[in-house]
Amino acid sequence: TNKECLRKRRVVWFMGNSVGRFRFFALQALMVGGVSSLQANMKNKTEQWEVCGRGGAHFGRKQTKVSNATHVWMDDEGLCKGVCACSMISQQIQLAFMWYMNLMDDRAFKALQGLLKVTEHDWVISPGDLLILNIEPECSRGVDDVLLETRQKALEMAHQLAQLRVKGIPSLWVLGTPFCKSAFKKTHVGTLNHVMTEYNSVISQAMAAKGVPVLDLCPDLCKCAGYADHVHPSNQLAAMQTREILSRVCAKGLS
Repeated sequence: TNKECLRKRRVVWFMGNSVGRFRFFALQALMVGGVSSLQANMKNKTEQWEVCGRGGAHFGRKQTKVSNATHVWMDDEGLCKGVCACSMISQQIQLAFMWYMNLMDDRAFKALQGLLKVTEHDWVISPGDLLILNIEPECSRGVDDVLLETRQKALEMAHQLAQLRVKGIPSLWVLGTPFCKSAFKKTHVGTLNHVMTEYNSVISQAMAAKGVPVLDLCPDLCKCAGYADHVHPSNQLAAMQTREILSRVCAKGLS
């Protein structure tokens, strides 16, 4: 079973942005009660902010509600240890989520190399761990700028993941999922998704060159009808995506 597969790992790491954070919480909910009690066991977005931090301009810092009477949130004053991250132990499985919001994040790259302690448990990426990554581009910057950086950094990342695999730390790269239409997003969705498609292509080529497995959740598990907003999956879709990820990481050869 997936639980038995994950229990073989020292720590199961999710690394990436808030989309990855949703999958991290989906996995925790699935481990506790399965699909039937997903809604009861999975934390909503603001609960996730409090436990694991918020992306974008907040850079993964945990959030504190200003008052119970308002919907205003502020960054927690406590500094993140190493890289902003959170962890939990559920069903005898050690789970961690670490913010890794773009390929240029040198501090997160140090953590990936096992050079930084992260989470309240002082965990360091070590042999026996499993890494699930979904590091995505800042699509609003435009395709030329994104790809210029990505071509260089993707090769460096693929090389690092290949080295970790030799040390007994396998990984799975989950490609970025598309954006959906939103009244709040000023940039045209088609433009954003063009950048994401090109980025995914460069990443896929770099990973393939080093033998790092890549998972594309599209087209079946990235339909806008299953999104909670313009970018995040609903709880149900996050659970479906996570189960697909587990089927890959627990397949013979990766786990």
